[in-house]
Amino acid sequence: AVVGGKLTPARNKALCDARRMGKACVQLSDDISAWEYRHGQMAESRDDDELNAAWKAAKRFILSPVTAARFMLAKMRAAPGDQKPQLGGVYMLRSCARTFASDEISRKHFCLGDFFVVD
Repeated sequence: AVVGGKLTPARNKALCDARRMGKACVQLSDDISAWEYRHGQMAESRDDDELNAAWKAAKRFILSPVTAARFMLAKMRAAPGDQKPQLGGVYMLRSCARTFASDEISRKHFCLGDFFVVD
């Protein structure tokens, strides 16, 4: 944990400290209600019924925050291509069925500050 005052200065200090030490930086809020990951087949379309069915059929893993951060960092470092993702985040809604319509790795989307990993 890094004590730096208000939210933005504290987060920036943690990022600078991690960079200086050559380490990944994990940041999270204190209001996360569940730590789970679902692995399964992608939905064939963006139809809500198909997305919900894919989500329901997926295997559910309950994780610790440390395991979740390590998993995200490993996925980022193992991503195909020469330019690896440097920012990993999570889906922010309680119902994650819509994640079964997109690839796990993207290089163009926004990350919320509730839980993210910077490599």
